[in-house]
Amino acid sequence: MSAIARAYRGQTDIDFPTWSKRALVVSIVLVVVSIVSIATQGFELSLYFEGGCTRVLRITAGTDDIDTGSQVAAALAEAAGVDSGDVAVTTIGPSWGEDITRQAVMSLIWFVVLVSAYLAWRLEPKMALAAMAAVVHDVVLTAGVYSILGIEVTPATVIAFLTILGFSLYDTVVVFDRMKDGAHRYGRTGQYTYTMITRHSLNQSLMRCVNTSITTILPILSMLLIGGYLFDQPLLTDFSLALIIGLLLGVYSSLYVAAPIEMMLKEREPRYREIRSRLQNKGVDVSDTRWREPKAAISARPAGASATAARTGDAPPLTVNVGGHPPRPRKSRRR
Repeated sequence: MSAIARAYRGQTDIDFPTWSKRALVVSIVLVVVSIVSIATQGFELSLYFEGGCTRVLRITAGTDDIDTGSQVAAALAEAAGVDSGDVAVTTIGPSWGEDITRQAVMSLIWFVVLVSAYLAWRLEPKMALAAMAAVVHDVVLTAGVYSILGIEVTPATVIAFLTILGFSLYDTVVVFDRMKDGAHRYGRTGQYTYTMITRHSLNQSLMRCVNTSITTILPILSMLLIGGYLFDQPLLTDFSLALIIGLLLGVYSSLYVAAPIEMMLKEREPRYREIRSRLQNKGVDVSDTRWREPKAAISARPAGASATAARTGDAPPLTVNVGGHPPRPRKSRRR
């Protein structure tokens, strides 16, 4: 069976805990670099945030008053040899950008508060904390990309930033729901640390996250290439570019930021510390997080069951007619 087929069946066993430690170090470094760039270099803000005048040829300049914009328009019309009415001038005050920024910040605050409360109620507080850490990670890194590369920030970019929050949380909730189900199913056996359960859950939900992200990115990529570059629509370019960057970061943060943080928090709970200590006393190498099927299932497995099923924790093949009627006893022939 190919690796992709096994991934779709949830039969892979990628060592996510080990890779997560390295990924967290990389994430911390990238977050620090992004913050430093934002603090020192800032953003390339569009006219809507800085104020000024512009025209159909996209000539942008910062001005102190409207009269200056009119004078520039008249000079351009004279230099181009056209009527002054052919030169359109749009004046935007900096207060508009300030209002948009303030509303975006307020939306972000309310989003964090409400979503954290919902996740804490629907899942658990530790998962809500890890999910918010992943959201902050995605927003900071996306903003860092714009700051480092000097990409212009427009109102469409701000809207895309807020949209990223929802996409980032969707993948995280999918992963956490699988982890919660795994903890409920296998945590009671006392045979697994939470790290083992996390590794198994991430392998089971890997392809769902990948498929969801691919189906979401493809139409946005089409909007970027066709609408933005082919038909030269700057609004579509600004919006779709920010979304693609945020979506890619969302998949990464769900697997390598949110899940590891929640895993570390859960391993500190007395319940899982006791399980880890008990396994160590039995001579089990708890650093080996490869998935092992519960002992009860192994003893019940028929002879000749596949090794793949034993590694992935799949149910043993059925040898009886479960849910059906028992076979009728044979009637003795009359003599």
